[in-house]
Amino acid sequence: MFEKLKQIFTKSAVVEETKETAKGPWVKVVNVHFDPNNPTKGYFELDWNEDFVRLLGEAGYAGPTNEAIVDLWFNDLCRSVALDAEIGKEEG
Repeated sequence: MFEKLKQIFTKSAVVEETKETAKGPWVKVVNVHFDPNNPTKGYFELDWNEDFVRLLGEAGYAGPTNEAIVDLWFNDLCRSVALDAEIGKEEG
């Protein structure tokens, strides 16, 4: 599953641009934190712009803060990746 998440967040021209020059919505993984004694525990540190939060709002995501909105989206994304991985195991 981690490999699938890494593929989703591969470097793109938009992500590589700085915040000052990026046009349109973008999100990037800044860092991945995990406990080496328990690798199932950890978190992703994300960075995004206002256009990305606005895009999520247009897609139906809502919350009290931008962080909450992005967190809802990221949780949905992770669930989707996990489900795809499970389906792949069943088919393979």
